Amino acid sequence: MRRMENQPGRSQAQYDQSSATEAAQHFMSLLTRAIPEDQRQGPSTSMERPTVASEMARSFPGYFKRNGKNRSHPFRRPAKVVTTWKPLDVSFFLLDSKTDTSPSISAELELMQAGLGKRALSITSDLTHSELSSSLRTTYPKMNDLQDRWLLFKAAGGNGRRKLSAIALEAEGYTGSVIKRASGGGKQMLYIVPLQDELDLTPLPADAPEFARMPTATCKQCKTVMPLQVLALHIDHCNKTSSSETEEADVVFLEEATPNPVLGPCTDAPWSNEQHCFQQAGEVQCPVCTRTFPGSDIELHASFCGER
Repeated sequence: MRRMENQPGRSQAQYDQSSATEAAQHFMSLLTRAIPEDQRQGPSTSMERPTVASEMARSFPGYFKRNGKNRSHPFRRPAKVVTTWKPLDVSFFLLDSKTDTSPSISAELELMQAGLGKRALSITSDLTHSELSSSLRTTYPKMNDLQDRWLLFKAAGGNGRRKLSAIALEAEGYTGSVIKRASGGGKQMLYIVPLQDELDLTPLPADAPEFARMPTATCKQCKTVMPLQVLALHIDHCNKTSSSETEEADVVFLEEATPNPVLGPCTDAPWSNEQHCFQQAGEVQCPVCTRTFPGSDIELHASFCGER
């Protein structure tokens, strides 16, 4: 009340505000003296809000590792690397028609002689279905008649004739990765099976384009040069042909060595009358002496035969 008396010009409201301010300042000064210096800056530091990056790193440490060169880029992921592999050789076998089993050994030789059978192609990682089809048509010219009506099959394990199962197609068809996976990295042969066609099995000549890359050999009997795979089938045929030609030559030799008998009169002939059917036509037998003469001379002989 003494301050209001000393300051008559101030109102009651101004006096209350001034008193509250002075009381607050006095309270803050007491707190400042009571709190140590190291704890005085604590509240200001703890009130800082964490960033989004730090919160994500704390919540998902496996995805947001802050180490090495990626420390300043916590959200950057490594780019996906497309792996490429060296070209690998895969064996293909073209069949003549649709079947459920692999061919026998004799059937394989027959198919190979017709320009079908086993071939090896180089497969790359970026191979497409159209490129594979083009390579197969180049390797097997008879596949042009199929017009892409074929599927790839693989055989089950074991020996001999085995069950064939179709290789599943992907959306892009038969690609390089599909061929590599189905062939086991080139270790298993793949069979090309026509779906609606039957290929011709007529044996091709030895100089056919299908045999251009095959090793050749010369037949010992006929001295003909042919692919080594075809020689196995040619041997049997060539042996039979040689045997038949030898038999024909022996028959001709015997016929030339044996002279034809000269048919003389009936009394001179060592065979009976029944064998006269083998004599030449036009000969007539004399009823008196039973000798044979040409038809033009029998009248002359008859005029002298009775006088004897």
